[in-house]
Amino acid sequence: IDPRRKYHVRLLAYNNIEDGYQADQTVSTPGCVSVRDRMVPPPPPPHHLYAKANTSSSIFLHWRRPAFTTAQIINYTIRCNPVGLQNASLVLYLQ
Repeated sequence: IDPRRKYHVRLLAYNNIEDGYQADQTVSTPGCVSVRDRMVPPPPPPHHLYAKANTSSSIFLHWRRPAFTTAQIINYTIRCNPVGLQNASLVLYLQ
């Protein structure tokens, strides 16, 4: 298992007759990547973020990769919640 990576975990029980139903979950590991005994910081934020409401229930997003980074970007996480509300978020993972 690698740091800062997303994994899909599946668990199921079985017996000598058949497999049971499966439970699955996606989990991400925390932390920075260690390279030759030094810590590499996470990548910088995306550049030129543009957000526009398309309809009453959708938002269009556009961005560019960070201009100057040597970090490998695996995916982007978009978190969206109403202004002023805490603990109310919708998290989507884009790859």
